[in-house]
Amino acid sequence: MDPQCVMGENGICSPNGFPFAHWTFSHSNSCGGACAATPSPYGLGKPTMDGAIIRLSQPKSGTLCLSGTNPAQDTAFFLGFTVFSTEMLSADYQKVWKMFDADLIHITQMRFAIDTPPPGGVRVSGYTIHNSECSASANCLWTFALPNPITVSGTTTVSFADFTSMMDHPFDARGFHALDFDVGPGAFDFCVHDFQFLDANGVEVSLP
Repeated sequence: MDPQCVMGENGICSPNGFPFAHWTFSHSNSCGGACAATPSPYGLGKPTMDGAIIRLSQPKSGTLCLSGTNPAQDTAFFLGFTVFSTEMLSADYQKVWKMFDADLIHITQMRFAIDTPPPGGVRVSGYTIHNSECSASANCLWTFALPNPITVSGTTTVSFADFTSMMDHPFDARGFHALDFDVGPGAFDFCVHDFQFLDANGVEVSLP
C-alpha cells in the first residue's frame, strides 16, 4: 500500500480488482486538486466549489464509479500505480518510493470497460515519471492521452503506443505513474470495470 494513501471520502487505497493499483482518488479544478471534505495528513483534499458534487465509489470489486455534477472542466478519478514516500520536505515535494515498471513485466497494453459515459465522453490520459524527486508534479511527470474520448459503453483495448503527447515525449513504461478518467462540465455517472494489463500477445498480466 502507498504509505501516503489515506482512506476517506473520494479516496480508496489499493482498490480491489484493479491489478497493481495502489490508490485512486477524485480530482477536479473545482477542488484545486484532490476532492475531499477534509484534507489528508499530507495536505491532499479540498471541498468542491461552485456547487459541484463529486463522488468516487467502489460498489463492488473490480468496479470504480464517478458520479455527480460540475460546471467546471476536468473532473476525473486517478488510478495510481507508483508509490510515493512519506518523506515530504514541503507541500509541493514528493519522492518516489517504488516505481511501477510495467516494461519489466512485459505490459504493453490495457483493457477496460466503461459504462454510461456522459455525452461528451470520458477522456483517458496516462502519466509517466521521469524523475524520482519532484518539487512539483510538472517537474517529474509527462502527460499522454488517447486521441479521442470514449463516448459509448463497452470494452476498450489500447496499447501504450496509442497514447500521444503534445510535447512529443516517448511513453516510458518503466516509470508508469497513473491513469486518469476525465469528463467535461455537466452531470456524469459512469463506471470503469474489468481493468486488465496485457502483454504484446493480448495475454493478461496479473499480480504474482
